[in-house]
Amino acid sequence: MVKYSELNESVESLLEEKFRPLGSLAVSLKSTTKDGTKLNFYAKKKNGKSDFSGGLKFAESFKFDHVTLKLEGDIKEDGTFNEKGEVLGLHDDLKVKFDVTLLQKVESDKAPKECEEDEEKVVRNSGLVSFAYSNKDANVDANLTILKKQLNTPKVTFDLGAKVHENVALGVKVSGTPLKKVEDAEKYRKVLDTDFALKLFTPETSVVGALKKTGSKTSLGVTHKFSDRLVVGAEWSKKLGLNLPWCYAGKKEEEEKEEEKEEEKKDEKKDEKKEKPKTDLGDFTVGFSYKSENKSTVSAKLNSKGVVTGAYEFDLKENLRTTLAIETNVADLGKDAKLGFSFTYSE
Repeated sequence: MVKYSELNESVESLLEEKFRPLGSLAVSLKSTTKDGTKLNFYAKKKNGKSDFSGGLKFAESFKFDHVTLKLEGDIKEDGTFNEKGEVLGLHDDLKVKFDVTLLQKVESDKAPKECEEDEEKVVRNSGLVSFAYSNKDANVDANLTILKKQLNTPKVTFDLGAKVHENVALGVKVSGTPLKKVEDAEKYRKVLDTDFALKLFTPETSVVGALKKTGSKTSLGVTHKFSDRLVVGAEWSKKLGLNLPWCYAGKKEEEEKEEEKEEEKKDEKKDEKKEKPKTDLGDFTVGFSYKSENKSTVSAKLNSKGVVTGAYEFDLKENLRTTLAIETNVADLGKDAKLGFSFTYSE
């Protein structure tokens, strides 16, 4: 089964997940009660800041005849409560998920931000429900999600992942706010976000190409598994500035077009006086991960900006997993290096 969210999992795991502790000190204590409830006490302190963030996570499952309910809760130090749930057994191919976030302090006096990307990062009381459909025979996985944030219009997201060949998978993700009120229907505006992904894979190699954010960004990632111990990979990304036509509605006003032309002329005059700018080839990152015989893991990556990042994961003691991470910019040694530590105890 191919899920849209997992199409780029191999690249993200190699070049991002292994370096999560960077720039912070994180501690996690995991345990399981006699009745099977999983607990996770966690705390994190970012470098340069005096306050900690943390809380308690818990997970438990309940079974009622042929229906199973899985719950995951998270109580943070500031009083924020998050509850995630998953209902299985309603239908062979259907799962229903929900996600609720409640803040201790409701900031009802703050108006929503205009920028959609910034708006998604704002933490508010919210409720989410998702319907996931998976068909193993057809090799299709689809998800329909409805998210309602405090002070925001409900956001609807649909993603689809499909295995179209033995070694080929496709994915598409579309999201928007169909119930959002528009004062001027003729005004040029973005109405949809659309992402595409194409994955070519074998048991050892994975190649993933993606077109993101309505065509404004593209990426290409490659990973190769030389053995059970060594994995290498690389990712290239570049801003395109494309605007997929079906993601926008309305018409650009003539005044806006004239202003754009005037700005372009000014920029051209400035460019004539200055040296020709360097061609933007995009951003490039290459990395590897190696597992030793004693269960320790060494990971490193280097990007086109000269930033080198390394991580060393090992068992400090039995049941105590430790990760050390460091980052420096070899192209600008004047910048401060970043350090990170993570300790996870499980029983």
